[in-house]
Amino acid sequence: MKLSIRYLRFIGQMKKNDRMVKVGLSNGAVVKIVPCYEGWEQYNATVEEKKVAISIAERFNDWLHGEEFPY
Repeated sequence: MKLSIRYLRFIGQMKKNDRMVKVGLSNGAVVKIVPCYEGWEQYNATVEEKKVAISIAERFNDWLHGEEFPY
C-alpha cells in the first residue's frame, strides 16, 4: 500500500517557541515534526512514514523556528 498524506495540523501558531506539525497519513499514523537546532526532527513514526512526511518538514522548517506562516 502506497502511503499518502491525509491532513496537516499546525500546533502552536501563536507560540513561536512551542510549534509542531502533525502529518496524518493514509494508514492512520501521525508523524510529529518539531524544531531541532536549526533543522527539524520527526518522531512517532516508522522510517517509511517519515519518508512521506520529509517534504512537509523541509517546507515548514522556518515556520517551526518562529517565522511567519509561508503562504
